[in-house]
Amino acid sequence: MQLRQTKDNLPIRISYHLARLHGSQELEGKYYGELKETIVLVFFNVNLIDNNRMCNTFTLKNEDGLSFVEESQDRMKLITVKMSKVDLKKPLSNMNEQEK
Repeated sequence: MQLRQTKDNLPIRISYHLARLHGSQELEGKYYGELKETIVLVFFNVNLIDNNRMCNTFTLKNEDGLSFVEESQDRMKLITVKMSKVDLKKPLSNMNEQEK
């Protein structure tokens, strides 16, 4: 866990840890279809992603948004949460789907 408020190489570090975690599954003598889904959740306070969304989900896609694999077969996900967008005092009834 990184506690400093910096974005120094964070995207590279996050990608590395996602790939390392996913690749650590024991598959010897098994089929690739048995790979378990790997999800990395990243909570941050720095402006790492240039959009107004509180949560973002990233998967393997090309520059035009075409998925490399079908969504049901995608085994690697990176989910980010901008903590600066979270309003802990906001009533649940006033929250949108992403905030809930």
